[in-house]
Amino acid sequence: MLISNEPTFAGATWQPYSETISWALANTLVSGDVAEVYAKFRDAALNESPDVAGDSILFEGFAVYLPLVVRNYTP
Repeated sequence: MLISNEPTFAGATWQPYSETISWALANTLVSGDVAEVYAKFRDAALNESPDVAGDSILFEGFAVYLPLVVRNYTP
């Protein structure tokens, strides 16, 4: 299978088929952006799928919350 964040598959390399895979989205995403992921498949005879599979992912980001520390200070 061939997976890419780009519809041209630039820089992508074929890898063995797997039902699940960890995939990194573009590191320039900010909350609210939509990322696209594309995939192609081929069989043991190297026949490629005629269509490109793809999907959109809404990136909601993540937040880091720090506790608020209040100290009573009198100079």
